[in-house]
Amino acid sequence: MRPKSFAKSSFQAEGLRFLRPHALLWTNFDEDHLDRYAALRDYFAAKWNLVERLARPLLHSLDPEDAHGLTIAMLKFAPPLGAARDDKRLAMRVFGLNFPNPVGVAAGLDKNAEIPDALLRFGFGFVEVGTITPRPQSGNPRPRLFRLDADRGVINRLGFNSHG
Repeated sequence: MRPKSFAKSSFQAEGLRFLRPHALLWTNFDEDHLDRYAALRDYFAAKWNLVERLARPLLHSLDPEDAHGLTIAMLKFAPPLGAARDDKRLAMRVFGLNFPNPVGVAAGLDKNAEIPDALLRFGFGFVEVGTITPRPQSGNPRPRLFRLDADRGVINRLGFNSHG
């Protein structure tokens, strides 16, 4: 069977929508593979329920970019979470790199590489950081981050803002 790229779309697994990150990771998503994600789904669902109940109302009362900044600050100073061990069946080896699970964070969240360890402790299998530039730059003018509440997503037009 030919592998499917993560970059093409998202898939449904027992009622949860998983977005497929960059084309860096490849895997097959057939019925045999979906059971591998049950432990991962339950782990993230428990953590997400806590975030939904506590942080979401506060963050949605703020401008999206201010909410993003507050999220980074909270994760910088948050106490370490005791991350659950990943089920060994979730482990992947891609392009010679080992990942404990296939769910990662794209570079747009942690643009200045401030919280990669906190995100890994949260249970993500990999964290991509950036946009890191040689010199500080401001990026696009505000507003540049827009919520899509119906889609539970955002449009990111931050540009290459960076501390340098």
